[in-house]
Amino acid sequence: MSTIRKSHTAAGVLLAAALLLTSLPAAASNGSIAERLEEARVLLETRASTLGAAQIEAISSTVGEALETAHYGLQTSALRLVITYADEVEFSRTTVFDVVRLYRDHKDDRVRRMAVVALGEMNHAWGNDMLKRSLRFEKSAPVRHTIAAVLAEAKG
Repeated sequence: MSTIRKSHTAAGVLLAAALLLTSLPAAASNGSIAERLEEARVLLETRASTLGAAQIEAISSTVGEALETAHYGLQTSALRLVITYADEVEFSRTTVFDVVRLYRDHKDDRVRRMAVVALGEMNHAWGNDMLKRSLRFEKSAPVRHTIAAVLAEAKG
């Protein structure tokens, strides 16, 4: 599948949407997840406010798959998608759980901090409550500071 660029016409965007919807159910290798994640990004970038429930669920599922892989690039790309489009798309509760799992279990504090920011952007009650409860037990100072900043922004 070729990468779709911004310069394509509206017909190209509609084609990208059609390709996304037909390719999302087929999972497997990192390559196919990466392609579907890129297609989701393009679709969100061009039509986030007009997506239907089925499209949002398919995008959320793809993001969840990327978060569940052990591939650093896929995880961070999925987190970037969540951070960028969480105010326009309501990601599923399962996606919230996947982001929480990255925050709790990832060995790289940079990924953990991205997950904290993603949780804040998702503004999910359960995710925010989990951040509040974990703040005082967080051992990493940079992650703790990020949690505090996210929670302060949520209040403001």
